[in-house]
Amino acid sequence: MKIRHFLVAFLLCQLSSTTFSQAKYQIMLDSLARISDSLGQQAYADWDSAYVYTLTFTIDQMAYYQDGRASEYLDEFERYHENSNNRIVHGLYLRSKARVLDRSGKNSEALNYYLQAIDSLNKTSIAPGEKAMTLVYAAFLLNNSGSPEKCIDMLKQARPYAEEASDPLPLYYILDYMGDYNYYSGFQIEDYPAALDYYRQAEKLIEKHGLDNKRSDNYLGLADVYYRLKNYDNGDQYWNKADSIAREHNDYNALYGLYVDKSEIFLDQGRQDEAITLAEFAYDFAKKAGWPEITARAENQLYWTYRTVGDFEKALYYYEKYSTTQDSMNKQDLLNKYSELEAKYENEKKEQVIVELQNKNLRQTRNFLVGIILLSLLLLALGIWTILRLDRDNKLLIAKNKEILQAQIVGQTIERKRVASEIHDNLNTKVAAIRWQLQALEHSVDAKAKKILDSTLKLINDVYGDIRLISHNLMPEEIESIGLIETLSNLISQLNINNRVQFNLITGSESLELPPGLIYPIYNISFELINNILKHSQASNAWISIDNVDNHIVISVSDDGKGYNQASKPGGVGLKNIHSRVENLGGQIHIESKPNEGTKTVIRIAVN
Repeated sequence: MKIRHFLVAFLLCQLSSTTFSQAKYQIMLDSLARISDSLGQQAYADWDSAYVYTLTFTIDQMAYYQDGRASEYLDEFERYHENSNNRIVHGLYLRSKARVLDRSGKNSEALNYYLQAIDSLNKTSIAPGEKAMTLVYAAFLLNNSGSPEKCIDMLKQARPYAEEASDPLPLYYILDYMGDYNYYSGFQIEDYPAALDYYRQAEKLIEKHGLDNKRSDNYLGLADVYYRLKNYDNGDQYWNKADSIAREHNDYNALYGLYVDKSEIFLDQGRQDEAITLAEFAYDFAKKAGWPEITARAENQLYWTYRTVGDFEKALYYYEKYSTTQDSMNKQDLLNKYSELEAKYENEKKEQVIVELQNKNLRQTRNFLVGIILLSLLLLALGIWTILRLDRDNKLLIAKNKEILQAQIVGQTIERKRVASEIHDNLNTKVAAIRWQLQALEHSVDAKAKKILDSTLKLINDVYGDIRLISHNLMPEEIESIGLIETLSNLISQLNINNRVQFNLITGSESLELPPGLIYPIYNISFELINNILKHSQASNAWISIDNVDNHIVISVSDDGKGYNQASKPGGVGLKNIHSRVENLGGQIHIESKPNEGTKTVIRIAVN
């Protein structure tokens, strides 16, 4: 008995992975028929795995190739099923019945049987490959009926079984579909690199397990993606391989796919005559395949092709044929039926849960609920305690950060004083000494050298002035003695002498009371804003306002310069420095600017 089962399994495996020509697949179907007949004559009552699996495979292949004997062997399976109490027999019979109805275009009835088969097989220890294949068939039927989302959900259920299975076909179908899902425009994904990855995974599976009968379909997918990625050499290579294999074996399903896909690509490229020719070829192949689903797709492609090229008469003709074929498959009825069965299944699960809960001991249920309540209260108390602790820690952290910030400001001020002093006392003194030595040479050089000497003295004087200005800006000597407002006033007076921008200082009071840690940062922010106006604004006038409003220092700096488009031009280094300083002080900054309308910057910093 074991030898018999082994031989049957080996034969079915070989048949499932071999590509047949039209004549050869007829021989293959005849061979399956003879094996099924032979096994049927000596089949064991209730459960004969060799007979049941052979019969299932025979009906599947006959349904796929539109062989009329599929119904006869389905009737034979039904008779065996009626005399068996085995759940596996029941589930596989339901799947076989669904498969025959599916390939005949009776989608609504097929879905009903697929779902019954899934429910029945899930309650058995049947091989994971059979569970996966049943889910895959049902998923593809949902996809063909216009519900790819539900198809994806069902394939996700199937994938763990497919990866566990010894039969590679279910996993191949899942990978191939995911490639299609990411490739075809109808799914509105069109992620070609992802599609290529799935098709490549499927190709590796073909090579590993010798799935020769899937090569043409896989090569079609690879060709399509390479065409879309503009890798036309690879595209032509895979398309020609697929066409050669499909023609050799009269695989009309594959030939339909090859020509309809290439027709769509030609249409997108504007090659309209070639697109029409290929779409007509695809329609002929679809009709020869005898599957209403792909016949409807071919008619829809012809409708869309003729509509695109402007031949509305033919477009209308094929649209009417497409509508008739679609109506014959009752797709909307199928989706309604699926939703109804899904809701029914969910209700049954809920009722089962209710019954199980009612059968439990009431005391155990009460104790369980009390435990849950106590645990919830404990977690609630822990949550409240954690929130309060975090709030306290956050307040301490904020206070500590303020202390650190204040110390940083004091440290920066001390360091700036030191650097300003070094520049003024050392560098400035040495530059002055160089200037004096060069001046001493004025009366001892000829006219040509004197001209160079005068130019050098001018540059030295400029450097001397720049050093004094840098030293002053690092830490104005008078800022601590005369205050912020007076220091800014002196700076603006100096700027108004030599610059074409006329600055105006507006203050609410002559002496603005500020904490020591804010005086220099506010001066520095004001200086950066003034420097931005001088460098970038091309303004004639600028206005600077500083005042204490509601315990906030409000700094407003505006100009009548060229402005800029805030959406398209991000701020430079100077503006980023200003943002950083304002944020460090816990302040807010708002900038308004439009081309040719100037720029206005308003900053608010809390005094405390």
